[in-house]
Amino acid sequence: FFLMIRRPPRSTQSRSSAASDVYKRQIKYLDKMSVPNSVDGIRVPKSIIVFDVKVYDVEQDLNELAQQLLNFQQDGLTWNTDYKILEVAYGIQKLQIGVVVEDEKVSVDELIDTLQDNHSEVIQNIDTVSYTHLTLPTIYSVQISVVAVSLKK
Repeated sequence: FFLMIRRPPRSTQSRSSAASDVYKRQIKYLDKMSVPNSVDGIRVPKSIIVFDVKVYDVEQDLNELAQQLLNFQQDGLTWNTDYKILEVAYGIQKLQIGVVVEDEKVSVDELIDTLQDNHSEVIQNIDTVSYTHLTLPTIYSVQISVVAVSLKK
């Protein structure tokens, strides 16, 4: 068998297709987050990151922790104010929170280290759930199709 990589058909914002709907939702999300796409006409590379924050104590107030994390400010960092508290197992919960960072201004590894150091008595671990690099206005997705071919002699 062989692997065939196929790019989806180009879509425009005026055409109603799945790709343009995704494009429109991503633009609306960035507008909602009030993150500019460019500075002086130059695109600023950004990433949307979702973190899982796990705590030591089952009794820890995750809403309070979320507010403390949202109060952390840094140049090039914009927190998504919508966070989730998810059940893990046996009453253990974790906090899932998102952030938009400018890639040139914020190092994700340093951000995680800083958050863990600032809240070392509460936070056990911070995992990266998703990391989406944005390059606007061009957002491509690649569809991968696996095709099995039988060879007959």
